[in-house]
Amino acid sequence: MLIYSLYFYFLGVIIALLFETFHSIKLIRELNSRHATNFRRAGYRISWMTQEGKVIGPRYYKFDPYFVFMKSIAFLVTQIIESLLSWITVILHIRGWLNFREAQKEMPAALKELRWRIRNMDLTGEEVIRTMVQISAAGRGWDLAKTEQAIAESLEAYSARMEEIKRHEV
Repeated sequence: MLIYSLYFYFLGVIIALLFETFHSIKLIRELNSRHATNFRRAGYRISWMTQEGKVIGPRYYKFDPYFVFMKSIAFLVTQIIESLLSWITVILHIRGWLNFREAQKEMPAALKELRWRIRNMDLTGEEVIRTMVQISAAGRGWDLAKTEQAIAESLEAYSARMEEIKRHEV
């Protein structure tokens, strides 16, 4: 009986490793995509762990090999730990994929168009900010006045962020 339990566990580990490998390849592709390029133009980056947009912080102004190495090690350790969780990881990956597919079905056409635009078109930083705010507004049901106000505030923050990034590049 113990042999079958170990076999079942290791089968889950192998399947989890396959899921994690696929996830890592997809993530690397995403980090080098048009979407990520557009985000960088707007002063954002895509998080390795959550794949959400984050404001570029001071650690990202200049290339620091030690920082990149430590982030890579942390990512690999996380992937290994998730793989050792065996079937829990498999179930979480399948659940996440199903939730993503369900959210895609329920998404309004206007929101799909905005998401497509930010992922596939070559945009300037200002256009990325406008599109991101429009995505937020569509998801939250904001009216036109509130959306325009949010765009203006976001563009001000974008200008300040770009000035700070330029100061650190010199």
